[in-house]
Amino acid sequence: MYDDMITAGDDRQIIDAMLDRNRRALIDTARGLGESEARRRLVPSLTTPISLIKHAAAAERIWFQRHWADFDEYDCDGYARRDVGTLYCRRSRDLGRRH
Repeated sequence: MYDDMITAGDDRQIIDAMLDRNRRALIDTARGLGESEARRRLVPSLTTPISLIKHAAAAERIWFQRHWADFDEYDCDGYARRDVGTLYCRRSRDLGRRH
């Protein structure tokens, strides 16, 4: 579990450390899952381990590339729409693929 408080540094250092910790926690949660486990729904929504990874990546793009850097949606390096698509994973996507 990642219960360490991140309080040292300037705002940028704290945000970077927090994002790194949260990315690690999400990846560690999905590490070792097979494809069927990664796509298994345990709640009545689109939430699965693989969809949470996609959603987290899209949320970073939306906030850092679109909101703060003022990129157009199509200039981002992956899915960056503000919709349910951040949770939907096509069958051709697996845990080992980057986008």
